[in-house]
Order: sequence, then C-alpha cells, then structure tokens
Amino acid sequence: MQMTKRSKNNIEILSLKGDFDLSNAKVVKTILDKEITAGKINLVMDLSALNYIDSSGIGVFINTMTTLRGKQGKLVLLGMNPNIHRIFEMTKLLSFFVIIQNEDELSKVFPENF
Repeated sequence: MQMTKRSKNNIEILSLKGDFDLSNAKVVKTILDKEITAGKINLVMDLSALNYIDSSGIGVFINTMTTLRGKQGKLVLLGMNPNIHRIFEMTKLLSFFVIIQNEDELSKVFPENF
C-alpha cells in the first residue's frame, strides 16, 4: 500500500493506494496519530485508489474518527469505489462516517475552510 499527503485549505488529505489490511494498519494508524498530535483535526482519507480494506483498516478509521470527534474535528472518507463502498455497506458503517464522492463536496463538510 502507498500513502501520500497533501493539504487543501488547512485540511489534510491522505490518499491510500492498494490494500489496507492487517499488514499495514499499524503504520497508517501511527501516521494518522502523528497528524492529530500535530494539531490536524480535519482529515480526509482519499480512498479512490484503494482496492481492498479489511476489519483492521476499518478499525483504524473508527479509532481516528472517535479521536477527532473528541477534538471537535472530522474524518471524511472520499471517493470510495464500488467494492470499498460495498464493504462499508455490509458492515453497516455508511451512516457512521461522512462519505463524499469528490473534493468539490469538501466545502459542504468544512464550510469554515472555504
């Protein structure tokens, strides 16, 4: 799996490419924890190039979202492909997360930044 990071209007966008599973969940969690420790409380995970996610990857997202909510921040999942969307649908997590399809929708989620 590959991860890249960029900023847009004081929002961190982290893109995942490949498979997000037990083999790399700890690394991703460490990176997200460092972002939060650095004061980044609005995080977007771009999943458009993600091929697969297992329960450990979903657990990292749940943990991160819970932490950010405690700091009045948000975790947004961006650009899920149909396979990833189906996994979130099967686990009944679609309504648990803020999910958007493209970056144009960021202004609705983070109006204070646009």
